[in-house]
Amino acid sequence: MPKTHPDEKTLEKFGRGKLNRRENMKVSWHLFNCAACRQEVERLAPEGKELLEGLFSGLDPQDVADNPSYDRAFSFGQNTLEVRGEARDRDRLRAPKLFGELMRHPVSRQKALIQRTWRFKNYVFAEFLLEEAQQVVLEDPARAEDLAGLALVVAEQLEGTHYGAPLINDLKARAWAHVGNARRVQTDFRAAEDAFAQADACYAQGTDDVLLGARLLALRGSLRREQRDFKGAAELLEQAIAIYRDAKEDHWVGRTLLSRAHVELDAGRGEAGIEKIREAIPLIDEEREPRLLMVAKGNLISCLQRAGRYEEAQRLMPEVRTLEPYGTAVDALRHDWEAGKIARGLGRIEEAEKAFLAVRDAFMERGVAYEVALVCLDLALILLEQGRTAETKAMAEEMLPIFRSRDVHTEATAALLLFHQAAQAEKATVKMVEGIASYLREARWNPSLRYRAS
Repeated sequence: MPKTHPDEKTLEKFGRGKLNRRENMKVSWHLFNCAACRQEVERLAPEGKELLEGLFSGLDPQDVADNPSYDRAFSFGQNTLEVRGEARDRDRLRAPKLFGELMRHPVSRQKALIQRTWRFKNYVFAEFLLEEAQQVVLEDPARAEDLAGLALVVAEQLEGTHYGAPLINDLKARAWAHVGNARRVQTDFRAAEDAFAQADACYAQGTDDVLLGARLLALRGSLRREQRDFKGAAELLEQAIAIYRDAKEDHWVGRTLLSRAHVELDAGRGEAGIEKIREAIPLIDEEREPRLLMVAKGNLISCLQRAGRYEEAQRLMPEVRTLEPYGTAVDALRHDWEAGKIARGLGRIEEAEKAFLAVRDAFMERGVAYEVALVCLDLALILLEQGRTAETKAMAEEMLPIFRSRDVHTEATAALLLFHQAAQAEKATVKMVEGIASYLREARWNPSLRYRAS
């Protein structure tokens, strides 16, 4: 029998399904070896007896007492407590196929399919949907919101099954948090607040998973940043970081430090932002999220470039390039773009112009109008600095189709139109172009932000 036993409160919470995942695993291993504590669970929580029967189903009591196996205990605890008997490996393998099957139908039918088809009523499939939402949230936040909404539909279909209400509420909290995050990226802040309120309500009825709580704090912190409440954002993110540090979750400390860096950068504290990114990079687990490490290093290069520290930025570029296989084609294009900016800063104008032209053409092929506009402004800076007025006018004329793109909101179009008019009148200046480019970067996800010419 083990020498150290969980206290009464912990055993009662276990019996009622109120422990978080990590605590569940620890306690289930102890119960696997301790008959006295199994009896305590049954005494403290009436529903605990059924839980224990499911946990140790198929094992002879003497076998449990005399021949404990960590692997078997882990297996029982994982399946019974985390997803109440779900065969995770099997369902994880099935999830991409189910996802493909669901995505063949229009969005209007997907919810109904989940509700009436048993194959989609699966805890692991809901997690897969949330992972997909996380992957696309920056490039296509509306799709991310749809995917998180579908995960919520799956969670709602799990009521009354063997998963248990607290674990289902955790899943709902995660889904609502992803909905809120997608709405944040779409700058629908009021709707984002509503979603996070729903996430908090579900979390209060969940397993008290401290890591999930930290994730909710971090995502709400990102919302506060978008709302320009930098003090509130910093406080929420620091709370999340403290929880992750206490849990020795270094990877999540690093992830959250990146969000913390954005608060400093958006508040105009560039050097502080750079230091936060430097602090985050060594903590990110490359095997777990190689693309995140690539993004973090790319962000550092961008910050150094904007700060005029071109040689430092250039020295880091090979590290980012080695991680490009884990990214997308657009990630590689952004690195090419950044390399062009560094070349311009170092006085290698011909190299910079060649890079900008290639990146512009690639973005045009992809129909990404907002990026095309920004690269064109970088090209305009080179042309204006060299006194190439006629080429500036011609490029401004070529930009006219951008004004009709749905990818460019009204305020951004107005700013670009001012550049076009100034270029045609041969009155465009480097300062004006830099101001419009700075505005476009800030207003990308904030269409209500108005451009004010200096």
